[in-house]
Amino acid sequence: MSDAQTAAPTFSGTPAKYRKITIVFPIVFNGLLYLGMIGVVYGILGQTWILGWKPAAIALAATAFYIRVAFPWIMGLDAQYGRGSGWKLDSRPIKLPERSQRPNID
Repeated sequence: MSDAQTAAPTFSGTPAKYRKITIVFPIVFNGLLYLGMIGVVYGILGQTWILGWKPAAIALAATAFYIRVAFPWIMGLDAQYGRGSGWKLDSRPIKLPERSQRPNID
């Protein structure tokens, strides 16, 4: 095997980019799946149960669950295999509180 085949995958994302992916992708994907299911169940089979609030609530719950689970998973995947080179960590100085002066008991 060559070095290109054995090298770990590289990621060029940032945490903000990964958060955007984990929000936009499931909304679009689950929305298209739900519309396709409406097309089949209501449009072709003529069943009206799919237009109720319960199937829509299940689709929204699945979308919310995916959003909640996907971001930490993608961040962990990037931390394990990626370089993290696109991440930006701003440093800032902080002043720690001074210790109280206690009498020396010898």
